[in-house]
Amino acid sequence: MTGFHKSIVRLTLPLFTQSIQKLRVALRRPTGTWVPAPPRAGLVFAHRLGWSALAVALGLAIAGYASQTFWSALFAGLYSHNQALSADAQALKPLTNITMYSIPTLFYAGGFGAFGVGVAGLLVHDVGQWVDNWRAQRRGFPSCD
Repeated sequence: MTGFHKSIVRLTLPLFTQSIQKLRVALRRPTGTWVPAPPRAGLVFAHRLGWSALAVALGLAIAGYASQTFWSALFAGLYSHNQALSADAQALKPLTNITMYSIPTLFYAGGFGAFGVGVAGLLVHDVGQWVDNWRAQRRGFPSCD
């Protein structure tokens, strides 16, 4: 055995013995006691993704509202009803009007999409955790948390 292999064994042996000790403690539990299964890495990722996507959805909703307020105030200030418009202003009015509605709509659409991803991520986490707990309870295996 080389020095490199010995150092790997020195680093991993305590982790291995700790997991064996946890398994022994779990197997010594009296029958009938059941402990929920620890979450899998994929479920933890889905949970974090869900909350992150909900935060992004909130940010996009705030951005959509702020953009809508800004563009409405800008359009009202530029094109008031009492003012006679020049040819240049009349040419830009439809473009400004389209921009005034399209930018907030894109923010809101992104927010709804992020909200859907967030809800789906949280549902995947909750349903997956329920299935893991149900399977562990059905098999009678206590978890090694």
